Amino acid sequence: MKILTTNSIDSIIQYINQLDLNVYMINVNLDDGNLSMIIELHKMNQFSKYDKYLLTNYITSFLSIVMSHVYVTNELYVMWNKNELNTELVAYHMKISDDEVNQLVNHKVTNLTDLHPNFNEISFLTRSINEHNSTIAIMIMFDQLGFIKHWNIQRSTLACFILTVKKNYRTPTYHNWTHAFTVGHMAYVALNIESTLINQYLDKIEQLTLFVGALCHDIDHRGFNNNYQTLIHSPLASIYGYKGSILEHHHVDQTMRILNLTDCNIFSQMSNVEYKRCITLLKQIILATDLYQHITIMPEIIQMTNDVYNPCNQRHHELLLCILVTGCDLNDQCKNWYNTRDTAKLIYHEFFNQGDLEKVYGTTPLPSLDRNKAFIPELQIHFLDSIVQPCFKTLSIILPKFQSTLNTIQVNKQIWQMLSDEFHGNTLMNYTNECLFEKIYDKLVEDYMITNNLSY
Repeated sequence: MKILTTNSIDSIIQYINQLDLNVYMINVNLDDGNLSMIIELHKMNQFSKYDKYLLTNYITSFLSIVMSHVYVTNELYVMWNKNELNTELVAYHMKISDDEVNQLVNHKVTNLTDLHPNFNEISFLTRSINEHNSTIAIMIMFDQLGFIKHWNIQRSTLACFILTVKKNYRTPTYHNWTHAFTVGHMAYVALNIESTLINQYLDKIEQLTLFVGALCHDIDHRGFNNNYQTLIHSPLASIYGYKGSILEHHHVDQTMRILNLTDCNIFSQMSNVEYKRCITLLKQIILATDLYQHITIMPEIIQMTNDVYNPCNQRHHELLLCILVTGCDLNDQCKNWYNTRDTAKLIYHEFFNQGDLEKVYGTTPLPSLDRNKAFIPELQIHFLDSIVQPCFKTLSIILPKFQSTLNTIQVNKQIWQMLSDEFHGNTLMNYTNECLFEKIYDKLVEDYMITNNLSY
């Protein structure tokens, strides 16, 4: 048996079959037509037409199926080995040095308030913490929330996990490690300031997965949304498109890749039952950060609050985790207006970059993605009204200490409304988004807050 990588052999076989009637050669093509198998058969007597008919129409069909199976199996084996190689390469390049781990493990900070006196407050401006101190803060938060002691997490493993997660965040202007840290901080604050209620509402595994999910929810984000992945037929869209929530599924898988590294497996001391539940919850929490999913389940969440949260209802646990992680994801919107304005600059930089590329692809981007059409004050008002305010209003019913966010959101909305009114009233005839981001209108905002006795 010989396998040839050519399809131009039929004429040769026909010639040989005519030359010797005791020999019958058949060319068996695989389904893709790129590979052929030549079978050479011998018979004491000459091959009859019926012999040739049977061989050509039945045996060759069977052999073609067999060889196709062999070929596909071999291809799968090669692909599996390539995947193993890629996994090994990724693990190698993700690896954190021992010096980095030891430095984080042996940090000298004892309290979060040493990093900033207001660190434990909802209103704290998390973006004021630098990257080095952010990893230290997360180590301390894991400790203060009781996770290290409860599951006997090795500090070196935790440090490696935190640093690896940080390393796996890319550097778009908004969806980066700093954003992950702000979301993680809000999860910590929720678990900390409402600890009495939280301990009644959520068990320890749910609390842990909320915190870890908050840190990992946007890991390896590229600065482009799900619609863009579909538009350009990206590899991520090819892998996850049929599931929906393309990026969120990728964030889940990337988180799992990190947890599967021995040096990063902070869940290693759990029982099998705990581990499986932890992974299931982690996936649900990260997928819940897709705002489309949030909008879909929001009526059910509102119904839950109307019925009063029931700790014995497992679905209530799931819904609470979903709205908690969404609230954490939106945390920049319930800080003071200047922080919100600075955050908007980062977000719209990504939006406009995507909008520019969508135009290259011949599509018309949404107004929020079009730098020539986006009027940010009105876009922000719509976002606060449709997403942010309903989320925190509902959350504050379940966890009353989040009531303070509602005043902040309302003040921010009033400021955005004032800027919109000034523009439409021709007071800000020369308004541009660039002027907004360059703080040209800050004095106008300050005067407005003083005149209207607005405060946070």
